[in-house]
Amino acid sequence: SLLAGRAVDQLDSRWLLAGSGAVWSLAMEWQAVATRFDDVLGARLLQGFSQAFCNPAAYVALGKITPTESRATVFGIYSSGVYFGGALAALSILIDASLGWRGLSEVTCVVGLAVALLTGLVLPPLPPLRAADAPQDAQRELVAGAGAAEPDGPRYSATSDQPEWASLAKGAGTPVRVATDASFSSSVGDLLESGAVRWILIGSTFRFMAGFAVGVWIVPFYRAAFPNEIGTEFALLKASVNGVAGGAAAPGGGA
Repeated sequence: SLLAGRAVDQLDSRWLLAGSGAVWSLAMEWQAVATRFDDVLGARLLQGFSQAFCNPAAYVALGKITPTESRATVFGIYSSGVYFGGALAALSILIDASLGWRGLSEVTCVVGLAVALLTGLVLPPLPPLRAADAPQDAQRELVAGAGAAEPDGPRYSATSDQPEWASLAKGAGTPVRVATDASFSSSVGDLLESGAVRWILIGSTFRFMAGFAVGVWIVPFYRAAFPNEIGTEFALLKASVNGVAGGAAAPGGGA
């Protein structure tokens, strides 16, 4: 995701979204034709790497094509896709019973490629932000909206059309200055100066640790506790928890 965020700063988000979707779909086809464990491992590694480009590009795209007053709601609706996806993954047990895991992987590949193509055709061009696209009013709105003082506007390099820094709210009225033409490590260092950013990273780390721990643990537990009900009943139960509870909570939080 760190590499993906850097790529979004340099490339068109539309093509990053379409490209990442196409690559992880092809990874599913690789899994479908796997003949040994190394093939499955490689396919899963490629799938995870390509999927990491989706969220940074998606949030940038949504931020550009949605109005400011409804952006949080839109982000919440987008986040609900994770839970609906988890529900569909649980229900895929039912499809696996008829198609097998190879057939299911191939179906996933075809659907993913179709969605990637649709993304490239439907979305407008979403080039990276340039200095001309970031007027001083936008800088003031960003910082003032978080209770900070107005910055004195971005400074521009004599050799680049990119602003030397972009202001982000640090809290207590002090903007964080992130050099857009700086190295990756220095940009990360600038962001981590913000206490709010550090707490968000810590909180999200523990949140995903808990979620993945439950995901890894629940199937072996259910299989051991209810060995005769691991199929349809488990799929429906997990789909209802993920799809209904998670799918409702994400848009509600955004609203």
